Amino acid sequence: QLLNQGLVDAYLAPSELVAQYLIQTENLGHVIRVGMVLEHIPLALGVRAADNHLYEQISNAVARLSSAGTIRLIREKWYGVALKHTSWRRYTKAIVIGLSAVLLVILSVFFWNFQLKSKVRKVTNDLQASERKYRNLIESSPDMIFLVDEDGRIQHVNEEARRSLYGPSFETNQNRCLADFVVTEERGDLQDFLKAVLQDSGGIKEFHFVDAHGQVREMDVAATRTPSEATATPQVCFFARDVTERNRIEQELVQTDRLATIGRMAAGVAHEINNPLSGILL
Repeated sequence: QLLNQGLVDAYLAPSELVAQYLIQTENLGHVIRVGMVLEHIPLALGVRAADNHLYEQISNAVARLSSAGTIRLIREKWYGVALKHTSWRRYTKAIVIGLSAVLLVILSVFFWNFQLKSKVRKVTNDLQASERKYRNLIESSPDMIFLVDEDGRIQHVNEEARRSLYGPSFETNQNRCLADFVVTEERGDLQDFLKAVLQDSGGIKEFHFVDAHGQVREMDVAATRTPSEATATPQVCFFARDVTERNRIEQELVQTDRLATIGRMAAGVAHEINNPLSGILL
């Protein structure tokens, strides 16, 4: 109202919108809005070049206000924040870019780690499945399978070997030597066979094993050398097949063939003898 009545020269409004609002609501017909917001253009005072005394007074006053911090307070009051940018605001863009780059690297590492864990998990599952498959093949084999070290001490046996040779005493006789299951007179041959397999990587031979019931069983044994997974020392894998019944049948067939041959010979001899006797009787 003082401005509209001409009692003051100017009124500083906080913003253009406030100035326009006051002019319209108060019906200030003698007031016009001029200038720009201080956020866009700084406020300046113009002094005539010849008015040195006023210039000196204004300069001294501004210096005192600046040294006392009054100008800074006025600016903070006017804008609501400090006019001078802090270090944080000055480097905000660089900090945001740096944090974004670090976050991107972390996400990349996390994603790569997740993919790597997924691949490791898949490979592990495949290996476990493969191990189960081959273990089932070994355990379900109708042949006896032994894994022995260089000294002939048994490291692992399959289910058929445990059932046939160990019987119920498997838990208390796990670390026995393979020679303990062979008849006494063939144990030296078994040691020589083991050495030959370690030297030549394989071999086949027949031995007589004593089963869990004390019965002697004829076995066809095939052996091959294989490296140890734990110590990298050579081991020997024995595959033993019970051929007792097969050999018995073969012997019976041989005996039957012999008897058949003897029968044919007897018939021939009888025929040869029967012809002269028939002539004599006539």
